[in-house]
Amino acid sequence: MLTVNSLSAGRSSGFIAANYPADLNVFSLVCIDCHNAGGTIDRKLKQMVNDKLQKYCSHQPEFVATSEDPVILKTMFDLEQFIGQEIIWVRGMGWEKMIEMQQAIPNMAKRFCTKILKLWPIFELLYIYFQLPVRMRIGYRYDEMERKDG
Repeated sequence: MLTVNSLSAGRSSGFIAANYPADLNVFSLVCIDCHNAGGTIDRKLKQMVNDKLQKYCSHQPEFVATSEDPVILKTMFDLEQFIGQEIIWVRGMGWEKMIEMQQAIPNMAKRFCTKILKLWPIFELLYIYFQLPVRMRIGYRYDEMERKDG
């Protein structure tokens, strides 16, 4: 059975990646597909992200922007160098398509974005290119203990 580290560029998942080697390290990037977004993201960084996504997500639209802090993109490249192991980048549908599909904006009462934008793309990667079941490691913050059960 494969062991998979799900990475987010946060302290918890970075700690897991650095201290608990896995067969696969996966980063699921939340994307915005609107052509008006991403104007402040460096062109070279955009190309680096697209190169990473191309390997396993060529069926998805080209990377334009992210709703995550752009520092996270650089952090993931740095983390890959630090752990000395490839980090696989994946993405699912864009933010706009998710809102259209759910007919709602995510909020504390409707927390569907993690499942749709993070977990579904990881599942798709594992289903198509690797094998299921896997042993999954997901880092979450100390103040989010309730999320471990959901």
